[in-house]
Amino acid sequence: MFRATNASRGRFGAPKLLLNREMSAIARSHSLAMARANTLFHTTDVDVYLHGIDWHTWGENVGYTPGDVASIQRAFMDSPPHRENILNRAFRHVAIGAVRVDGTLWVTVFFYA
Repeated sequence: MFRATNASRGRFGAPKLLLNREMSAIARSHSLAMARANTLFHTTDVDVYLHGIDWHTWGENVGYTPGDVASIQRAFMDSPPHRENILNRAFRHVAIGAVRVDGTLWVTVFFYA
C-alpha cells in the first residue's frame, strides 16, 4: 500500500511520503477494528496518532476490498476526497495499516504534515 500510494503521488509530481512505522501499528489496529466490526469508520481521536508530534494538517483514507492493493488504490484514486488526500502536497508522512480478514483486505492510510 505504501508503494502504491507513493507511485500514485509520483505520477502527479507530488513528493514521496515517509512511512512512520510506529504509527502504522496504530493504523493496523484501526483496520483490524473495522474488520471486526465489519464496517468502515474514520478515526475520531487524532491524538491517538499524533500525540507528541508537531503537526498542522492530517487526512485519512479507509477502505476495504475482496481484491488486492492495486484494486483499493484504484478505488481511492477514483474517489475525489481519497485522491485529494493521496495527492496533497502538504502531506509529508504516512502511516499505513492493512489486514486481510476472511478474504477481505481492510486498509487505513493516515497522512500528516
